[in-house]
Amino acid sequence: MDVDSAQYASLSREMRDTGSFLELQLRGNDYLDKPPLLFWLSSLSFWLFGVAPWSFKLLPLLSAFFAVYATAALGRLLYGPKAGVYAGLLLGTCQAWFLFTLDLRTDTLLSAWVIGATWKLASYQKNRRLPDALWAGLFAGLAMLSKGPLGLMIPLLAMGGSIALEGQWKTLLRPGWYAGLGVAMLCLIPMAWGLYQQFDLQPEKTVLMPTPQGLEPRTGISGLRFFFWEQSFGRLTGENAWKDTSGPFFFVHNFLWAFMPWALFAVVALGWKVVREFQAWRSGNPMDGLVLSGLLLPFAALSASNYKLPHYIFPLFPFAALILGQFFSERAKDHARRPLEAILTVVSWLVSLSLAGILLFWVFPGTSAVIVLSALPFVLAAVYALHSKRYERWLLATGLSSVGINLVLSLHFYPRLLQYQSGTALSEALVARGIPPEEVAYLSVHAYSFDFGMRSAVPVRPTLDDVQPTDRFLVVDESGLRSLREAGYPLGSIVERAHYPATQLSGSFLNPRTRPDVLKPWYAVELRGRP
Repeated sequence: MDVDSAQYASLSREMRDTGSFLELQLRGNDYLDKPPLLFWLSSLSFWLFGVAPWSFKLLPLLSAFFAVYATAALGRLLYGPKAGVYAGLLLGTCQAWFLFTLDLRTDTLLSAWVIGATWKLASYQKNRRLPDALWAGLFAGLAMLSKGPLGLMIPLLAMGGSIALEGQWKTLLRPGWYAGLGVAMLCLIPMAWGLYQQFDLQPEKTVLMPTPQGLEPRTGISGLRFFFWEQSFGRLTGENAWKDTSGPFFFVHNFLWAFMPWALFAVVALGWKVVREFQAWRSGNPMDGLVLSGLLLPFAALSASNYKLPHYIFPLFPFAALILGQFFSERAKDHARRPLEAILTVVSWLVSLSLAGILLFWVFPGTSAVIVLSALPFVLAAVYALHSKRYERWLLATGLSSVGINLVLSLHFYPRLLQYQSGTALSEALVARGIPPEEVAYLSVHAYSFDFGMRSAVPVRPTLDDVQPTDRFLVVDESGLRSLREAGYPLGSIVERAHYPATQLSGSFLNPRTRPDVLKPWYAVELRGRP
């Protein structure tokens, strides 16, 4: 999906074609925004399996499964086997984890390596095995290669908060911590060398930097400073160009939808956890500060940032799942009736089923096969909740409801939605006609999804004067088509597709009656000569 995921796929394809793995290029220009791990993995996948959307997502998707495994392993280490299984189930069925597979971002990898590093840090803290510290360093290094210093800061805040709250200051003398940190730094050497070669050694170079207003040319760029400071901490100090007016509570309400169907119970469990640890502190008993610190300290730091997007807190969701997993495991120890769990199950089942019905019968009417397949998890959830006597029936039934609505999203809603992403739709039409990318250009507009569909960095012609004789097809919007006709270009076939930005859903678009009012056509226009 445009913009980010399609851009990352295009860059990964370009990396595979050029073999430039340390000095990143996008459409032939220097790229300085995200670290390279996602691009390395996706270009490797392209090399092994060919260029396709599924191969772009393959390895990052596996990392999302690893995050579930690492969360379960950390829960088992801290709170026992049952809490670990619960935590893995909760994370794997929250809405954010499904979104990770639909609209791939660098945060998918970041989340996996962050919880992996925290798991191994906790294991080293408990068992003092050097391999655990080295694994923690490797995962922290991969996390930084995914999205910068934040990948190291979250595990450090989690472990640092644990050491401070539990008063285990002497453990800082263990050599394993520093060996792990050394491994993390070693992981960064290839990227740091590439940044130094590409930018720091060439300060006179003009680099097009992404800003909220578009690409901004800058000189005197230090790639190392950008990575280690400006891109992350610069958002706290105001040095980074990305700023918005989201406010300090932006992530609070975003957590409530992104961690569904578990969000409200997670709030209750967080309060329970805080009270529990406060009581332990009052009574002089050992505290458990790792998971609380891993959730609350980064959450507060991210909330202070000058620029926020909802998925920035997704890497903290494993910690929320761990707190809730411990909460549920404690409640499962006795056989008392649990009306809260029953209410959670019924509400999530009804809400998910209602949303599925709206999407299948109103927004985009579905086929009978999709309807039947999507209904299966809801039926299984109802049967299991009604007939099983185990405590887990509430969690499994709620998780199945989440699976049901996301089957609708994955198999039906998003495929239909992407028919309105004109970059994808137009590229499919031109590829079907056998049009080579060398004969295609943009006129003023641009879409990375079109580049990826054409398997090429399609050139942009800013004005009609820039159109080249080799440009057989031009991708244009309404104003571009009007300009061609007014200029007297002889036009051949015109491929038209309705356009809507897939990641900016609105009620007007979802409503079939008002949808035509918000669609803007894009065209692939054949030129049959010059005016």
